Amino acid sequence: MTGRHIRGTLAGLVLAALLAPSLGCGAPEEPREPEQAFRRRAAAAERESPQEALSVYREAQRRYPTEAWPFAGFGRLSRELGRGREAEEAFRQAVRWDSTRADTRVALAEVLLDRGRPEEALGWLRTVLSDSANAAWPLALEGRALATLGRTGEAEKAFARAGHLAPDDPRVAAEVMHHAISADSADATLARLDELVSRWPDSPDVRLARADALVACGRTDEALEELGRALDVAPGRARIHRAIARLAASRGDSTRAREQWSAILTTSPNDAEALEGFGECALASGDERAAEEAFRRAIEADPDLATPYLALGRFLARRDRRDEAIAALRKGRARAALEPEIWRACSRELGELHLALGEGGNALEVADAMLGRDPDDDDARELRGRALAAGGGGSVAPEELERSASRPEASEREILAYVDWLLANGDADRAWTVTSDWLGRHPGDPRARIRRARANLARGFDDEAEAELHDVLGAHEDLAEAHATLARLYLERSRLPDARFHASEGARLAPEDAEFPVLEGRIAMREERWDDARTAFERVLELQPGEADAWLGLGRLHLERGRTAEAVECFQKARDLDEGDWQAPYLLGLAETSAGRPRDAVVAYRTALARNERLVEAHNNLAWLLADLDLDPVLAEVHARRAAELDPDNPNVLGTLGWALYKNRSLASAELNLAKATLLRPEDPVKRYLHAVVLFHQGRTEDSRREVTRALELSGDFPEADRARDLLRLIEG
Repeated sequence: MTGRHIRGTLAGLVLAALLAPSLGCGAPEEPREPEQAFRRRAAAAERESPQEALSVYREAQRRYPTEAWPFAGFGRLSRELGRGREAEEAFRQAVRWDSTRADTRVALAEVLLDRGRPEEALGWLRTVLSDSANAAWPLALEGRALATLGRTGEAEKAFARAGHLAPDDPRVAAEVMHHAISADSADATLARLDELVSRWPDSPDVRLARADALVACGRTDEALEELGRALDVAPGRARIHRAIARLAASRGDSTRAREQWSAILTTSPNDAEALEGFGECALASGDERAAEEAFRRAIEADPDLATPYLALGRFLARRDRRDEAIAALRKGRARAALEPEIWRACSRELGELHLALGEGGNALEVADAMLGRDPDDDDARELRGRALAAGGGGSVAPEELERSASRPEASEREILAYVDWLLANGDADRAWTVTSDWLGRHPGDPRARIRRARANLARGFDDEAEAELHDVLGAHEDLAEAHATLARLYLERSRLPDARFHASEGARLAPEDAEFPVLEGRIAMREERWDDARTAFERVLELQPGEADAWLGLGRLHLERGRTAEAVECFQKARDLDEGDWQAPYLLGLAETSAGRPRDAVVAYRTALARNERLVEAHNNLAWLLADLDLDPVLAEVHARRAAELDPDNPNVLGTLGWALYKNRSLASAELNLAKATLLRPEDPVKRYLHAVVLFHQGRTEDSRREVTRALELSGDFPEADRARDLLRLIEG
């Protein structure tokens, strides 16, 4: 509403107030029985449209905001439509305005039971039963709450009393029978329900109970028929549609289940359970976009429910969006504190994700929490065992490795296992410290010295690494591992004859080790002997098709030759063969980017980071894609900042961080980082162009003109050159 419209409305109200006395208009007289009038209107509306009936109750709430009955009516209808959250809010408001009404407190307890909060429901029911200990329906609901909480003995007593007090109430009888299905023989309960159905053929509650009994007896076809008859008795009732949808889904009939969830959503578009069920059906039919949208809408509709978070977490986990999945599952786990099965399901998924990310400590924490709740949980014990065995290769989880390696009596095997883990996860500084400490106590240990050399290589101290490796070979010339490390060093330094010599020596000492023919293939690639390189990689794969390094080498060859489809296939195989290695998914990200599939590249980089969180290049490349393509600028900034933490003076990283900050409208910080990136890499036209864009949006047009002009002088065909020319034209008008 505009300011002019507001002023006009206020003027009209003032004028009406001034004129009212002269026209003989006093305050409007309230109807004597407003509840009755609105109830009649609501009842008539319900026969036509539930939405219209809700509108009547909303109107009543506005007109009588401090009376309970319009909120109670709205809550009752909302519950029938499956709008649990709205029903709960309405009943709470009704209780607030009139706490003496037992039926409102009971209705609130019913909604809380529907929403999986039996403890709260029991509290409200006890307030009713303390005033009237012989109220049958509250007793039946108390039985349900107690049974849900596992207090079976107390539940039996409550159900028995409820059935005794109201033998002619079909709703109470149905509640008692629901419990009896699980507590007694399903066949015996079904016989009793047959009698009740013949006695109350128009009771949807009794027919629902009979359908449950039929399911328990394995007669699902008959159960669906019974639910159909219940729907005939009470058309449009959300609870019946819900039961049909659940049963159809359990039978694998996602089409019928989807129809039932859609029927609920027609009248209740914010029904969280229906949205979740619809999402599961969409997923079963391959409609992933609709599934994710439904899960997210379910969470928005009812943020207090745990199951939509579980459904979304599972969905994201299976699409390799692990960080998002962990966030969803943590929220679901927090909301399922009083729902043991949902909490356990969230915990299991969460533990598996932490394992997939190489976070053994986090997985161990989840497993221990599960065992704290149930010491006999076999799944939790199995999860704990795998958490203690990182990657399934027998190596111990990081916490256990560090603990064992830090003991004074630690063995060489324990020290080297920890160092290998540190090197694989990018912590070269810690690896160097641990090996140096070990060598201080055990000087001359050749395997430890090779690890220290590898740590120095990763830290950029190539000369120290080379000297140590030659010293090791001087005393132990038959160590193939030292030859392999030197071959890799010389390959990186482009000293190809030296690399070729050490690769050959290593192959002579360890002819079965596939690393050496792979090294020969990589050396051939550097010498542009493409056929020799391909022959070397394929020779390994003929003998060992599961050798991930050979697939990596072949993938690099294809990528170098511009054959991105073949490269992608090779990197995918390498990724799947070695679930702990980060190189394959990282290179896959490069290949997918070259192939013009940035979203697939995003998934690949995330996988690489799941395997090595300290991988600067993956953080940087992922951040660039997320920011430049506007896929997720906020997450882009997170990854760019992490890259900057790991490598604070890297101009590429600073440029990406600046661009992500620009996308998130943090112009001052963006300009600061891009200025530093340009200073460190002054001949890079891309960084100058990005800097020019930010300067332009800061209103510094002359500075922007200078930067973009310099960028185009450096290169006329860099990737953003066309955008740079557009910017220059814009500046020059």
